[in-house]
Amino acid sequence: QEALAGQRRRLDQEVESLATTLNLTMTERLPLQDAVGYAERTVREQGSAIETARQDLLQRERQLGQRGLDVERARSKVTSVHQRVADDLDYEDPDDLLVESDHEKFPDLREDHDTVEREIQRLRDRLRRVGYVSDDVVEEYERESERYTFMQTQLADVQAAAASLRVMLTDLHETMRQRFEETFSKVAEAFAESFTVLFGGGTARLVLTADDEGAPGGIDIVAQPPGKRLQSLALLSGGERSLTAVALLFAILRVNPSPFVLLDEVDAALDEANVVRFRDELRTLADETQAIVITHNRGTVEIADTLYGITMGSDGVSQVLSLRLSDIPLDEDVDVRDLPAVSAGVPVR
Repeated sequence: QEALAGQRRRLDQEVESLATTLNLTMTERLPLQDAVGYAERTVREQGSAIETARQDLLQRERQLGQRGLDVERARSKVTSVHQRVADDLDYEDPDDLLVESDHEKFPDLREDHDTVEREIQRLRDRLRRVGYVSDDVVEEYERESERYTFMQTQLADVQAAAASLRVMLTDLHETMRQRFEETFSKVAEAFAESFTVLFGGGTARLVLTADDEGAPGGIDIVAQPPGKRLQSLALLSGGERSLTAVALLFAILRVNPSPFVLLDEVDAALDEANVVRFRDELRTLADETQAIVITHNRGTVEIADTLYGITMGSDGVSQVLSLRLSDIPLDEDVDVRDLPAVSAGVPVR
């Protein structure tokens, strides 16, 4: 046991020595790993640079070959131009001709043969367009000059008319803006009154909205029914939105009366108190506008002058029933079957 214990202590010392050596080795290994990584990155970068330089060298060699071909083509083109000049002008030395003729007007024609070619082509095109010059060319020029003067006068008239139209359009836009502002102010005032009457209190107003670019975008309604806070139309209940819409309709008709108006179940979402105020306003509206109302509300039916109903008989055929309430005396009992129908031939039951 003592021998094993001594051996164990010796082995523990060796383990500690090896651990210390391992730590030193790991500490020395980290810089070496960084150096190896840096060397590998440098090798890769140098390899990429070498490959890029090789590709650039190949590209330049191809460009050099292309430039050589361009030089040969240019030389061939110069030779061809010289030959054409010699053939067309019957001149042995085209270079002397180019130098001696109009050198001050075309100082670079000797060096830029493309310019020479374009100038020659331009002059040929002009000669082709001129064509054959007849004897009456002076009369034709005067005639065309007179027509040109006439067209210039017409063009000036059209431009003046266009300027006048633009001024008129500007005035029209300004008039439309003023009329809109006046009408909007009147409708907003009438809407506030109609809203207060229909709701039995509260306030509401019309506001102009703008789009993202600052231009007029539309009209919004901000309402405050009795007992509620000021809020947008979208936050109101269904009945409140319907009554607000009716208030806006009455305001528009008050500012700009219409011969007749058709209301399709606008009182469907209203309670009894709102129906009473609605029919009172409708009766006031009927003094100037004929109102045609589609409704299932008995409170609204009570103020009608003439009633029309659709019913289905036992034979499955729909029938139109009509009744003029002004023909019914208020102080005696009358059988409705004894009253005349509004439309001839329509049965009343």
